[in-house]
Amino acid sequence: MRKIVNALNDPKILAALLSVLYIATVALAFAVLSASGADAGGREYHSGQAIDETLGAKHVSAVFIQEGATCKLNLMIEDAAPASREPSMASAARLRLTLRSGDAVRVDAADTETMEVSCGYAGQAMAVDRGLATTVLASD
Repeated sequence: MRKIVNALNDPKILAALLSVLYIATVALAFAVLSASGADAGGREYHSGQAIDETLGAKHVSAVFIQEGATCKLNLMIEDAAPASREPSMASAARLRLTLRSGDAVRVDAADTETMEVSCGYAGQAMAVDRGLATTVLASD
């Protein structure tokens, strides 16, 4: 025990221990934030899996099919329906997109919510990330 106390009195050893503790704390915080992905991060979907999201006052449903190294995406945007009735397809808009690996498309709602759908490596998966839009008109 005395050796441990003496070692902690050495500024180099103390600095090294504090550095390790700091790195471990940052890694743990990152892991916790990544695991809570529903609001802070995103969700991963595989080919043929239904994507079902609410974006402000809109309902977004989509599906993608992997074709080669691309994601063939069918994305429907419609008015969100109250829980008492089914969504109306009369107000729906459909987007058909082919995204290459690493490409993304962003959908912004009028109330500053945003959703980004990105094609993963070799089109094997799609990631859907949610957040707040920084601008109404995309500048990128």
